[in-house]
Amino acid sequence: MPDLYLDYNSTSPLDPRVRAAMQPWLEDEWGNASTREYRMGWTASEAVEEARDAVAEFVGGKSDQIVFTSGGTESICAAIKSFVGYANWEESKIVTCATEHAAVLAPCKRLQELTKIELTAMSVDRHGLCKLDDLRRALDTTKRCLVVIMAANNEIGTIQPVEELGPSVGARHLLTGSRRSDLLLFQRDLLCFGCRETSKEIHYAKIASE
Repeated sequence: MPDLYLDYNSTSPLDPRVRAAMQPWLEDEWGNASTREYRMGWTASEAVEEARDAVAEFVGGKSDQIVFTSGGTESICAAIKSFVGYANWEESKIVTCATEHAAVLAPCKRLQELTKIELTAMSVDRHGLCKLDDLRRALDTTKRCLVVIMAANNEIGTIQPVEELGPSVGARHLLTGSRRSDLLLFQRDLLCFGCRETSKEIHYAKIASE
C-alpha cells in the first residue's frame, strides 16, 4: 500500500515548473549574485532581481519590500526581533496564540525572558481557531503591538479567520493566500512565507492609539 502523505501544509514536492525554471541556475549560471566583478555574478544578480519583481507582482507589493531569506524561521525571527528592537521594551507587546509554530513561540518566549516585553499567547477553541474577543482584549492597550498568527496550521489544518481578525488589529494592507487574488483578502504589515508553503505565516503590526 502506498504512503498517504497528509503534511503538505508543512512541505510539499517541488513543482516541475519551478524545477525547470531553476535548472539553468543550478547547472550553468551558478555565479554568486552578490559578486559584481564578473559576468556570472552580473547574470545571477539580474536573475535574483527578476525573481524579486515577480514575487512583488504576485503579492501585490513593491520590489523593495521583498526580502529573500533562507527560510520561514529566519523570516519570522527577523520580523519579530525587528519589532522588539533594542529599547523601549516596556512600551511594546507581542500577541500570538498557544498553537503557533515553534518558530514563533520559541523566539517570543526567549525575548520575553531577555527583555521582559509583554507576551500574550491566546488560547484557541476546540477547532484551533483564535477568538476575536480574545484578540480585542489583548489589543486593549496603549502599547505598540505585534500580532503574529499562523494563517494555516501545519499540524491540525486549521485556517484562521484572518479576514475577521485583521480589522481589529488595524493593519494597513491586505495580503495572504496562494494566488494573487487571494493574497488581497487579509490585512497585514509583515508577511513571511516560503516557496513551498505560501502565506503560512501572517504578521500584523499595530500601533495602539493613546
